[in-house]
Amino acid sequence: MYRSDIELELKSIEPRLLLVPRKVVDKVVLHQRKLPAILGLISGQFSNVDSVWTDFETLNAIAQEIEFELEIGSLPFGRILLLAKVESEMSGKFNTEQRNILYWRRIFHAEVKLKFFELKEQGLLSSTKIENKIKTIGRTVFSEALMVLEQEHKIFPEQDITDKYISFAACFAEIYRFSENLLTNYFPSIKDYESLLLIIKDDVSEDVIFQETRLTGTQNPHPTPETHAEESSEYFKRLSEQAEKESLLNNATESAILWTQANRVAPAELSPDTLEKAHKEIRKLVKRLQSALNFNSNDFQNWESALLPLLDKADQGSFPVEARLLTELQSACEDYEQEIYRIDILGWAMSLGKKSMKRPLRFQRLIKIHQRLKEASLNAITTRLAFADRKKLETLLQLVWKQNEKKLRNEIRPIIENNLQLVGLKGEGAFGEIARRRLVEEFLDLIIEQGYLNYSELRDMISRNHLKLEDVRDASSFFKGDALLTLDENLSVQLDGIYRRSDFYLRWLEKSTALNFGTATGRTLTKFLTLPFGGSFLLIESADLINDKISGERIPDLTRTLAFIALGIFFFGIINNTSFRTFVLEVLLYFWKTAKFIFYKIPSALLTWNPFLLIWKSLPVQVIYSLILKPLVFTEAIALWLPKSYPYHVGEIVLFIGFTLLLNSRPGRLLSEFAISGVMTLGKLVQDGLISILFTIMVQSFKKTIEGLEFVLQWVNDWLRLRGRAKPWQVALRGILGLLWSPIAFFLRFYTVVLIEPGINPIKFPISSVAAKFTYPIIIPLTPEIVHFFSPFIGDVVSNLFFGTTIWLMPNLFGFLFWETKENWGLYRANRPQSLRPMAVGTHGETIPQLLKLGFHSGTIPKLFMKLRKAELEAVSRSDWRKARTLRLDLQTIKERLARFIERDLLIPMQQNNKSFIKPLRVSEISLGLNRIEAEMTGMDDNGYASFKISLELVDGILMGSVSKPGGTLALNEQQNRCLSLGIAGLYKFAGIEISKEQVTSNLPSWVSDWKISEGNLVLFSENQSTILVPINTGEPLLKLQVKNLEKACTLNTLDAERLLFGRQPLTWQEWSEGWDRSANSLYVWPLYYAGVEPDIVGNAPNRIPFDTIKCWQETPESADLNQGYKSV
Repeated sequence: MYRSDIELELKSIEPRLLLVPRKVVDKVVLHQRKLPAILGLISGQFSNVDSVWTDFETLNAIAQEIEFELEIGSLPFGRILLLAKVESEMSGKFNTEQRNILYWRRIFHAEVKLKFFELKEQGLLSSTKIENKIKTIGRTVFSEALMVLEQEHKIFPEQDITDKYISFAACFAEIYRFSENLLTNYFPSIKDYESLLLIIKDDVSEDVIFQETRLTGTQNPHPTPETHAEESSEYFKRLSEQAEKESLLNNATESAILWTQANRVAPAELSPDTLEKAHKEIRKLVKRLQSALNFNSNDFQNWESALLPLLDKADQGSFPVEARLLTELQSACEDYEQEIYRIDILGWAMSLGKKSMKRPLRFQRLIKIHQRLKEASLNAITTRLAFADRKKLETLLQLVWKQNEKKLRNEIRPIIENNLQLVGLKGEGAFGEIARRRLVEEFLDLIIEQGYLNYSELRDMISRNHLKLEDVRDASSFFKGDALLTLDENLSVQLDGIYRRSDFYLRWLEKSTALNFGTATGRTLTKFLTLPFGGSFLLIESADLINDKISGERIPDLTRTLAFIALGIFFFGIINNTSFRTFVLEVLLYFWKTAKFIFYKIPSALLTWNPFLLIWKSLPVQVIYSLILKPLVFTEAIALWLPKSYPYHVGEIVLFIGFTLLLNSRPGRLLSEFAISGVMTLGKLVQDGLISILFTIMVQSFKKTIEGLEFVLQWVNDWLRLRGRAKPWQVALRGILGLLWSPIAFFLRFYTVVLIEPGINPIKFPISSVAAKFTYPIIIPLTPEIVHFFSPFIGDVVSNLFFGTTIWLMPNLFGFLFWETKENWGLYRANRPQSLRPMAVGTHGETIPQLLKLGFHSGTIPKLFMKLRKAELEAVSRSDWRKARTLRLDLQTIKERLARFIERDLLIPMQQNNKSFIKPLRVSEISLGLNRIEAEMTGMDDNGYASFKISLELVDGILMGSVSKPGGTLALNEQQNRCLSLGIAGLYKFAGIEISKEQVTSNLPSWVSDWKISEGNLVLFSENQSTILVPINTGEPLLKLQVKNLEKACTLNTLDAERLLFGRQPLTWQEWSEGWDRSANSLYVWPLYYAGVEPDIVGNAPNRIPFDTIKCWQETPESADLNQGYKSV
């Protein structure tokens, strides 16, 4: 079909259809939203629709505005369907069948919407009916669906709930009919597609529309499966010789790939023998794998059949993923077969020969094998194999990877546990045992993830963990070093090769901060003097430095002194007084809300205010805009770059006249459209997180620089190690090279981490710049003397270069010290927070709210789903699912992290005593949605089984937790219910939960039939169809109820916020730890009390508390609304 033919066929299906460029559709959408194009930029909303219904007048006005020619005679004067042309159809991006299906999708979507619009116009889609449909679908499910459509820019904030439901129904029906396999990740919370389709069919017969809109000869769409593969070749004789050489060198992977290449160009009579040689090399590799991974003979054939298909792709391109996978497996075999040694000449000499010069690194082999298997498993996801072959390979690799990880954990765990016990990090009671286990597992997590661990990471883990160091008791413990430094030294010996001991300056820093943070006197000085007045000093000096650079003037001494005292007192109050800190936060929040109202809400309201839009569209305003404002903007933008010499204003006038003539010509209008389109694209990028991405790149670049340096140093250290049997000269050579490399590695690390990075990192730079102001006047005059002293030993050039550079970089040392010191505060037991706080869960340190809430630097889960939707849509057209599979693996990684979080902070504490709960209880499934995390726990023992679910949902920006009532054959007694309640309460605090669904339900009055969260309010529905709003973000201890749609006005009692809202009441460490201590000792677990009432967090209360909070009263004439001025009847 030619373009004219496809348009004729589409018109035969829908006579009111007009095929137009996408920009026309976008313009109409902006017009329907009552946003002119120039103002649509400010609103930050963009459409992503392929069809729109409009009327003739609107279309004609827009066509004239953008100079789009319309065939007036062929258009109806009623409703018109604008269908966007398929992009790049002339470039060959889509074949005829694909293009026809795209047009079919678009017209099907439009016709479904039309049927709904007609029902709405006839009054058959009331708000009550829509609300009932949403309730049937599920409010959380529907909320997630709307989030998807908002991210895809298919619905807009100003639309009412009916229009949003119509858009959702049309989108769901379209995806169901044309790409059903994408629904899983498009609307992840929707499980029963057929039931939802029946809800849509109650109003619109989408199946009939599906057939009526079919284009002639177009087959039913078939979702592109993940079942494809790809191919390449080389010269026979040379390849055969190379393959034989590699085989003699025991390089089975390279030999097999070369034999495969040779087979592609082999003569017909030699092809079977050549192919058999390639298969023989794979069998040799599998035999080595069997020895390394210890799988049984029954799995030998499975491994052989899984690896053979890789050869078909492994010879195509430059080191393709299939070749990398085979190479990683062979490297794992080599790591297993060869012992790894460290050559330590310095340690041998200093011990007078007591220490061995050649020291085996036992754990290095296990780590190396694990990393090889991990990399092979990741490569398997992107291999170009048939679906069944790839799945088989993935399963085998995942199995051995997890088995090896388990083996590695079991090998290292006892060493960590013994050393924690040895240095006195035992914790207090059962709670201390829970904290110790968590620290051990976090230690193992990091080793498994990156292959090594250093002192800074160990310190940060203890700082974040519940297990803490005791205070410095006496002078001997100070000089010898605390438990952390002792642990650091012991682990560097017992985990040689995977743990790197701290450098001397980090040990000194730990000892010096121990006096400030690890003693009562030091903590008092830190909180009352160092932090408040030190912070005041840094802020004043920074302001003085900036003012000096800008204006060349210093801040007067009296002003500096008064500001120093005032700021010090201010910081003192913030640090040490909770009430003052709360007051400051409330003031800041008030100013933020005021600024948002003035600079965002008022302009947004103005943009949709009809009188303003009429004024904007009026002829005088358009003339002023076209002939004055628009040319003036371009004139000033260019004039900024003109030299400020005479005649400057003449140049501006010439530019203004020129732009006035240009922008009001036809080429000028096209230029304006292009500029507006560019700004809209930039705005869309900003809206999609461009600023966040740039900020993240800036911050992560410094982190990656340090990690890159550590990787290079680790790689050199690894290269200097010996593998297998080595000759004496090799041992001597590696030893000498290692001796020379050791000081080089130290200075590289020291200068990069301590003296260079803090001076260019924007977070640490302010400290370094203030330090420079005080250190340079002292140390720069000493530079000539230092250089002169060392010149006879190292020469003038080296002395000047080394000491001059070091002294110039010296202020950056203070930036490093300040940044490193902040984590040391959390090391000590006395500095532990009084109550439980949200914990890091995600792979990049995200908390649960940061995983779910879309924001500047948060929303990991919804962002992943958005990327996955785009990747799967691309996969449908390109038949390449590798990117989508990688994103699915990222989601799976988050699921594994969440499962660990729940097991370590809920199930392990709950099961520490057999009498507390069923064993073993484990996380059986984690389900993710854009705004929801759901975990199912199951367990079985001799007495029966138990199961329950925990849901963490983001509802209108508020994180809500809910627990299904425990089920199964094993009934929980009171003690077990108490343990479950204690565990869930702790988990909720660690997850940052603000509202417990069961707690709210049990504390609402009995007349409430249903409730939901909307716009920061708890919306209560009573049996008489009235609606009560409870604002929950006020911060007040008592929540006031506001009544709507009641014929009689009512007086309302208040609800206790601490009793109703889980997030308002802190859970102290003392309560939580004492509960687990009593549970471990089979003692009665005391219930938690919120506002004098035990909260029903797990839904065990049989009925709601029967107290009346509402009584009918008579409205007085003076009252202006339902919330004030009531008198008793």
